[in-house]
This record gives sequence, C-alpha cells and structure tokens, in this order.
Amino acid sequence: LEVLDLSDNDIKGELTVTISNLEKLRVLLLSYNALIGTFPSELGQLEHLDIVHLHSNRIQGNLTIRNNQTPYESFYGMIQRNDSQVESYNLPDSPEDAFDKAMFIADCGSPSAFDVPVNCPNCTMCCNSQEDCNPKTAPSLLEIESSGFRDYESFAWVFALSAVGLCVFL
Repeated sequence: LEVLDLSDNDIKGELTVTISNLEKLRVLLLSYNALIGTFPSELGQLEHLDIVHLHSNRIQGNLTIRNNQTPYESFYGMIQRNDSQVESYNLPDSPEDAFDKAMFIADCGSPSAFDVPVNCPNCTMCCNSQEDCNPKTAPSLLEIESSGFRDYESFAWVFALSAVGLCVFL
C-alpha cells in the first residue's frame, strides 16, 4: 500500500503504530478526524513517506519524519520517479512552486490548541487552533542561517563589533 487516505472519516482514538508496518507508504492522509495522543516515532522512520496530512486532529508532541528533505527536494524526487500514484495527488506544476505545496501538514501553528505546542520541523504547512493553515515560508533575508551565520550568537558578535567599529570610525 502506497497511499492511505482516511481523511474526514470521524476516526476516533490514538494513531496506531501498526501503520508503520506499511513499509512502502508514500502518502498518509489522516486530517479532519478525532485522532488523539502522540505521533508514533516509528511512523517517522518510513523511508518512502513523502506526504503527510495530520491537521485537525488532537495529535501532539514531536512530529518528525525520516524524509529530511526540503519540500523542493521531496517534490523533485517524485518528479524524477515519475510517480503516477503521487501525481494524482495534484502536485505543483514545477519544482519552484513546491515550497508552497503542503507535503507535511500538522497542527503546529500559533495560537496552539495545546498546552505544549506541537513541534514539527519537517512541516511545510502549520494549522492553528482557529483552523487557519499557513505555509511555512521560504527563509527571508532576516533569518540568520540564510545570511551565512552559524547561529544568533555569532550574528550578535559580528553586529556588535561592526557597531563598535562604526562608532570608532566616526
């Protein structure tokens, strides 16, 4: 089984770890149900899992999948495989549009419906407690890593030294 679409079926209970036995699973659509609990880490190890929709449930905790590719890389890989199953899912027309395509959606937006917000580093789209879903945006010029800095501390040092140097120069 490569595509499992059980979205909008009013399924209640915990997300079962037995789904991880579907080793060839590529698309998992479970949105708009009444699933509760945490995301089983075993699901995150499925190596072919490219598209996951878990939003509008009560799934909490860390949502990580083995596919650590960017949305662009994941989309481009599907195009390279010429995958008819996934193409029927209405993928974007070009790799350039893949960043806005929701490959992994969860309830990780703000404001959160949970006491501890959902952590979803691989999500391409996050939904909040008002059921507003927004894509994670491409890195902006103000993001530290995209500017070539290792972290905020290295950026702060360079900024502070630049400010001191400018003051001394003036």
